[in-house]
Amino acid sequence: MLPKVLTGYGLLPPVERTSGNTGPLDRPGSSRTVHLADGNTAREEVTAYVRPTYFAYRTDNYTFALKFIATGAKGQWWFNADNEVTHIKWRYEFTAKGRVTAVLLSLFVRTQWAGYMRACLENTRRYLRMPAMGHTS
Repeated sequence: MLPKVLTGYGLLPPVERTSGNTGPLDRPGSSRTVHLADGNTAREEVTAYVRPTYFAYRTDNYTFALKFIATGAKGQWWFNADNEVTHIKWRYEFTAKGRVTAVLLSLFVRTQWAGYMRACLENTRRYLRMPAMGHTS
């Protein structure tokens, strides 16, 4: 599913595939390597899973420029069914390497990551054939 919804935005390449799954993605502690179209990778680990309403994970071990300004990130997805509509909330929180890198990371989030999240949520909506939804970053 990742290549269908994480299709890239601006300077951020799309996800091409994953490898090295250590367990099912509904089990906290399971991890995998996410491969980007430009050849870079990141590690993703499931931190929580409550079907069908919540999924949380962390990313780290970046092989691209983000490795210079962030030690990792935490992502969370909430799914809330309301009659025939499902609302989705996606939250992402990066951890900067320091005060100077926090400024650069903030710029990255505002100019690239926020657009990436909007594009990926729209892809998710289309993939699941859902009405418009919101996000936070």
